[in-house]
Amino acid sequence: MILVTGATGFIGRSLGRALDHAGLQWRAYGGRLSDPLALRVELQDADTVIHLAGSEARGNKRLLQTVDVEGTQRLVEEARRAGVRRLIVPSRINADPHSMHRLLRAKGEVERLVQRSNLPYTIIRTATLYGREDRFSEIILGLAIWSWPTAWVPGGGKAAMQPLWVEDYVHCVIGALDRRDMLNRTITVAGAERLRYREVVQTILRATGRRRFLFPLPMTL
Repeated sequence: MILVTGATGFIGRSLGRALDHAGLQWRAYGGRLSDPLALRVELQDADTVIHLAGSEARGNKRLLQTVDVEGTQRLVEEARRAGVRRLIVPSRINADPHSMHRLLRAKGEVERLVQRSNLPYTIIRTATLYGREDRFSEIILGLAIWSWPTAWVPGGGKAAMQPLWVEDYVHCVIGALDRRDMLNRTITVAGAERLRYREVVQTILRATGRRRFLFPLPMTL
């Protein structure tokens, strides 16, 4: 039995469809990570936990601490008590508990908790994910609509990216389930194409039929 936290989120919706397609037995965690009793009950028959729950979409500092870091701490404690045999956790490239970027710092703290949990784990770091109802492309499009007739490209849009389709990411997650060589490892995955940020903006504008002048902004601004 696989227990999935955050099953209604951006990654979770795609993962649920992929698990069903693969014929795997799973269920969504229905409680709060702040509720140890709910965790204890739902972890009782779980062999594997895929821990997707997080506050990245809302991402303020308080939620990153209470939901991502403290929530993972409680999950780890109860999973250890329940005898869970595998913990799979998504993370971000450049996650670091000492990062100045609050999201990367929270992800780094989550990684450290998992690595020190004494539970068999796989951490799968990813580049920016895109797909239906993502925040990545929607934010770029929203800014372009708001900033008409321009579209802002910080730093001239020169920063390189390797965005990854969310459906490809969840297949990586499922592929890790039976891979013993991925136990207690941190793996990094990204899209095959290396694109400049300005190319990503141009692709989104072209796909949505909008014309904008690309307007470079200094990164400091």
